[in-house]
Amino acid sequence: MKKPVKCDTCGSNFHYTSMCPRNQKPLARTPLKRSTKPIAKIGKQGKKTAAAVAKWKKTQTPNHEGYFICYICKRWIPYLVAEHVKSKARHPELRTDLNNLKPTCDDCNRLKGSKDN
Repeated sequence: MKKPVKCDTCGSNFHYTSMCPRNQKPLARTPLKRSTKPIAKIGKQGKKTAAAVAKWKKTQTPNHEGYFICYICKRWIPYLVAEHVKSKARHPELRTDLNNLKPTCDDCNRLKGSKDN
């Protein structure tokens, strides 16, 4: 027959001293790890492009029902997304050209990528 276990801390016969709830230390809360990676900076050219797109958006007007029309698929879209017809990567001189910007939907923008249309 086994000898009964006795806890030295609380006197219980059901657990060892090392497992006693009175001996348990509260869990230490570890601080959240913050990313040490610096935030990417836009740069001069990115700021110029963003300013050109903002200027272009001010000149755009929706149709009679308040929608813009995607220049690729001709769908009506309730929001305005600027797309560079000639890609910024292949034609950096046209980044800030307002005639190179057209409204597009998210799907067409994603599918087009950096290709020229």
